[in-house]
Amino acid sequence: MNIKVLLQKHDSVLVTKFDLGYDQELFEYNSSIPREAASLSKIYLALDTIERLDKKEITNKVVSIRKKDVAGYGTDVLTDLLSVHNQIKLDILTLVGLMIKYSCNSSAAILANRILSPRSELEKRAANYWKLKNVNLVSKHKKIENLFSLRDIQNVYRKIYLKKGPLWDFLRERLGKSRNIYYLFDQQNLNILGSKSGTVFKDGYYWISDTGVIEIKGGRFFLGAVIRRKKISTAVRKIREVGKIVVTQL
Repeated sequence: MNIKVLLQKHDSVLVTKFDLGYDQELFEYNSSIPREAASLSKIYLALDTIERLDKKEITNKVVSIRKKDVAGYGTDVLTDLLSVHNQIKLDILTLVGLMIKYSCNSSAAILANRILSPRSELEKRAANYWKLKNVNLVSKHKKIENLFSLRDIQNVYRKIYLKKGPLWDFLRERLGKSRNIYYLFDQQNLNILGSKSGTVFKDGYYWISDTGVIEIKGGRFFLGAVIRRKKISTAVRKIREVGKIVVTQL
């Protein structure tokens, strides 16, 4: 079956042969349009944090966290910890690890608000330093946004996998153990090098996103899809169908 049969105008798909020096495009549909990325934005936060640590622009300091600091929604390890403690202390690398491995929203919020640049500066850094093309992190009304194109997410992965050193090894290891639903990757047993999923409900639609780097049949590939539907069950079914077609045709 042709993947395009499954897609609507608000969907995005990108599949590339994922090599260290370049990416060979295998399939593309709306991959340069910013979409609701949800937890995919945490990959960019991790990239920027690890880069600053590696360049010694920031140090792996210990952060004191109280109940007022937690996001209080979605998957949130820190909320669980603070349910039995008035205060916890974690270093920056631990927060990055929790954000990626468990998709911890409070860890992401603390890194974004207390460690990294203001959100508007993070957006400029995405364009000027990281050379991402289609990222919107704050609206013109100063509201938080998490809009990334799949092509930008692919480039975030590529930068992470190009870097060398223990900090980058740490991040890649956490991506490899990320606890996600793997909508694209649950068809068969794959060697998943790293992945991140996301779900957001906005304006009456569910946006289901799944991205990752896999090894199969001797090659390394980036797979990414964002599917928008009014019913979450329909969105999940469609993204799984896309994943099945892509994996079987690689």
